[in-house]
Amino acid sequence: MTRRMSPSLILAALALALAAVSLGAFVMRDASDRAAAEARQLLHRSYLLADELRQSSDDLTRMARTYAATGDPRYEGIFREILDIRNGAAPRPLDYHNVYWDMVTATGERPRGSGEPAALRALMLEAGFTDEEFALLNQSEDESNFLVSLETRAMNAVAGRFDDGSGEYALRGEPDRELAVALLHGDEYHEEKGRIMRPLERLFVELDERIGAEADERRAYSRAFGVVLYAALPLTVLLLAASVFLMARRGRTGGEA
Repeated sequence: MTRRMSPSLILAALALALAAVSLGAFVMRDASDRAAAEARQLLHRSYLLADELRQSSDDLTRMARTYAATGDPRYEGIFREILDIRNGAAPRPLDYHNVYWDMVTATGERPRGSGEPAALRALMLEAGFTDEEFALLNQSEDESNFLVSLETRAMNAVAGRFDDGSGEYALRGEPDRELAVALLHGDEYHEEKGRIMRPLERLFVELDERIGAEADERRAYSRAFGVVLYAALPLTVLLLAASVFLMARRGRTGGEA
């Protein structure tokens, strides 16, 4: 005849099963919390990378206009370096999202060192930008490159260099600062600046929707596993207490418990 399992052992087995459920819920909640934190970090990093295109466009505008106003070749050099950094042709300053060129132009000194060259597009690829997001980036970057052509034309005019019709600034003449100012402050310039920013605005929205939704989903999982954990833990304790109580009573009475 099969021996029937005592109630105390049944309760102990149920308690162990619930303890395993609690442990699994704890592990899954922790994993969901970490995934949500990683998604938030990715969203922040993606925002910084997308904003870098906007910031570099503003920095290029400032350097071109300052060069047109002063003729100081230092600003033309910085203009070229900003482009090279963006394209991965020059070392990338550390913490480049932080204040940088404002300090360089104010003090003549670089606030931080530089790391390896890294094109902005390559960094965005590493961050997992989608095809749709890259399409918006390409649109904004194409508009930015057109604006660079206006800025290049203006800076060459300051130096007395003019387009020979082939795209090369091989013609020499009198410096034309008025032309440079007109190019950098005219309606075409401002309209082009707006064309750069419109796809970037949509890019920020898409990043927030995609990565923000992922973070929200992970947080929802975490809350669900938390409910399981906080429900299973006290029930586990109660079952264990009941099992111990029954076994203790069995020991006192010598009967089945």
